[in-house]
Amino acid sequence: MSGKIPISKDDLMYVVEKGKPKSVILNLSKFRSLLKFIEDLEDAVDLKRAKEEATDFESFDSFVKGLKKEGLF
Repeated sequence: MSGKIPISKDDLMYVVEKGKPKSVILNLSKFRSLLKFIEDLEDAVDLKRAKEEATDFESFDSFVKGLKKEGLF
């Protein structure tokens, strides 16, 4: 994630009704980029929260060993 919002004001088209902005039109590819950016932000927040709230971590090797023991890997 680059940390920069993938759209600018130049990418937006405003729909005006009675002289007041009512909605915005955004190119589909820019919209998809914006959704991806939001998902990446949500993932980053979830990871940060998990790290802050976690009390213990299992090493990767130990995790794989447990999977093998249970026949799942």
